Amino acid sequence: MNLYQTKTLNEIAEMLSKRYNRGYPDGRTLNVAIGNNGYGRPVYLFTLQGSPPKGYAIYTPETATLWLFDAWGKRFRKFEDITIPELKNPKEKERRNNAC
Repeated sequence: MNLYQTKTLNEIAEMLSKRYNRGYPDGRTLNVAIGNNGYGRPVYLFTLQGSPPKGYAIYTPETATLWLFDAWGKRFRKFEDITIPELKNPKEKERRNNAC
């Protein structure tokens, strides 16, 4: 049984793009950067193509949380219990296996 919602990178890009364009997606590219939270655990930063970027998202696999921010840095959405299948994270696989 999967308790996590799934969001793809395309869905994240579309949500950020719609926020920037007031409801209309425009096909901008989503850039992904990987960092760590200071304890060696991965944190993903997404930026929507533009100069400056037209939206941001932060995903922490450890807490399975995704935050979305507009072009001005204001948080407009928070998702909990999220998994992003395009990101390969061994902790997420381990967490899913332990849930069964």
